[in-house]
Amino acid sequence: LTSIGLYPPGSIVSLSDGRVGVVVSGGGSDLVRPVVMLKSSMKGETPVFIDLKKSKELCIAKYLGHGEKRGLSEE
Repeated sequence: LTSIGLYPPGSIVSLSDGRVGVVVSGGGSDLVRPVVMLKSSMKGETPVFIDLKKSKELCIAKYLGHGEKRGLSEE
């Protein structure tokens, strides 16, 4: 469980500030603070990654599904 965390890569999540993204890397020893790529960065822009271990003011507010089952464009 430590290697994938509570939100495995591909999990679509809503952050506490309302932005939506996809988990790209597990949280390591902190199971609820993975690295997230923001949804807005998936439209040909430079990707924006947020390491929740380093951004203590943000957290995952809601699990929205998994990338294989639900496309980010559906939001």
